[in-house]
Parts: sequence; structure tokens; C-alpha cells
Amino acid sequence: MSGDANPPEPLAHIGRNGEPHQLAEHLREVSTLASVFAGCMGSSAWAAFAGLWHDLGKYRAGFQTYIRQAQDPDAHIEGRIGGRDKTHSAAGALWAQRHLSDQAGKQGEVMVRVLSYVIAGHHAGLDNWFRGLNERFASDDTQREFRDTMAVSPLEDILDPDIPLPNLSALPVDGKNGNPPGTFALWVRMLFSCLVDADFLDTERFLDGDKFAARSGYPSLGEVTVHFERHMDDKLESLRVRGEHELAVNRLRADVLRQCREKAERAPGVFTLTVPTGGGKTLSSLAFALRHAITHGKRRIVYGIPYTSRSIFCSPSSMC
Repeated sequence: MSGDANPPEPLAHIGRNGEPHQLAEHLREVSTLASVFAGCMGSSAWAAFAGLWHDLGKYRAGFQTYIRQAQDPDAHIEGRIGGRDKTHSAAGALWAQRHLSDQAGKQGEVMVRVLSYVIAGHHAGLDNWFRGLNERFASDDTQREFRDTMAVSPLEDILDPDIPLPNLSALPVDGKNGNPPGTFALWVRMLFSCLVDADFLDTERFLDGDKFAARSGYPSLGEVTVHFERHMDDKLESLRVRGEHELAVNRLRADVLRQCREKAERAPGVFTLTVPTGGGKTLSSLAFALRHAITHGKRRIVYGIPYTSRSIFCSPSSMC
């Protein structure tokens, strides 16, 4: 590709009818989307860098040759394709390591570590640094991916964007400003989610615009809460009519619900709900989450279905 007089524009994706999705456009759009998503937790710059560099490895000639020959909308998915010249998720992490170390020196080490995690893991998930990721970065295949990428000379505004360096003093460090243990790990995962969501959404916008458009117009948390509270009131009334509200298990469920509603007024933090199976954890914890979010001006709820008898809700003041 580098030998052509007028090489074709690098592509991020190929549409179902062969329409091209320009790589530079995809990187910029993912950067913008991820930055918006991370804005509510004061991490826009982190997400902007991650979005701009997440698919940097797609510039490599081997990947560009493959994606044009494959004519497959799924050709961009790393792991579904074989061959050492088609991987692309590590080059951006290696560029972050080089560029930010030069730009910020010692301070850049923290940025490098965080961005390396989220960029290199945006297809496969967050890896262990010492038992996986570090070895991956040092491997011959990954180093070759980086050399192949840089040999094509990606655009200057992609490699060296006009984005202010993240403010390290604002990092949600465990123990700082009352942050409980696990706050930093949660923040890294939230940043990772911002990148992955932005990547999937921009890809979907190109490959399936109708599906992307359908993701708007959701009811507000206030509207959801009205329906939820009505459902819970109807549920309690049904028990009363059938005479089952005085059963011991239903009295306990009602008390769990009452306590969750009351605790929702408390300041943001980490809350645990430990209730035996059948005690109504799912609905009661959702009642807490809805009231807590509305009380403290949160915009959304992230609900992880528990696999044990404990539900944990984290609502640090820096999170949305």
C-alpha cells in the first residue's frame, strides 16, 4: 500500500453493499463519542485519546489488504480472522506508551498504563498486566503490528491530537477524598466501557443506521420510576387482597423494600444489600437505584445482575 502513488484511504469497515467506512473518520467519531460518555465522570481527555488510538493498528497494510479482499461486514472483528498481519488492537497502546512518555515523562506513566489497558482490551476485555498484557506488548507479533502501523504514516492529527493531557490530580484514587477501596478499578472499567460503547455505536451507525437510530427516545429515569412504583404498589395491593401480605416472607420482603427506599436519600457512596435468596433483592435494589439516581441527579443506572446473594451499588460522586 505504501508503494502506491495514490494509496486508497484506509478503511475501518466495509458495509454490506461494499460501501467504505474511512478509518480516520471512525477514529475521530469514536473519540468524540467516548469523550462525551466519560464527561460526566470528569474523564473526557482520557476517553478522547483512547478513542482516537483504539484502532490505530488498522492502518497496517496487511489489515487493509484483508478487509478489502474479504468484503465482509464482520472482517473488522479481531479474533474472527487469522493471520499475524490482521491484528490491530495493540498498536494504539504502544503508540500511547511512546507518545505520552515523550510528552509527559514520569507523569505520563500513569496515562500510559491506563490507556494501554483499555485500548489493547477493547476487543478481548481487560487483561492482567503482569500475566498477559506486558508479555503481549513485548511479543514479536505485537512489535511487528506497531512497526507495520507506523510505516504507513497515520495522519498527524490522529497521532498527535490537540487534546489536553488528563488531569492526574483528579484521578479517583482509593483512599483519596474519601474514595472507598476499589474506586480506581471501577473508574478504569467505566473508562473501558466508554470506549467499547463508542466503538460499537459508531460501527453500528455505519453498518446499520436504522438500528442505531432506534437507540434514542428512551424514557427518562423519572418516567421509569413512575411505572416501577406503580408496579410495586400493585404488587403489594395484590398481596393484601389475597391476604398474603401478613405471611412472614412477604413482611420481610416489604421491610427490605422499605429500607432500600429510605436509604436512597443518603449521600452517594458504596452500598451493600445482603438478603437471602427469595428476599426480593432485585426489585428492592432497583427501587433504591432509581430513587438514589433521581435524588442525586444521576443520568443512568448500570445494573449488573448478581450471581450471589449480595447486590452492590456504587455511586461515587464523580460517576454518572
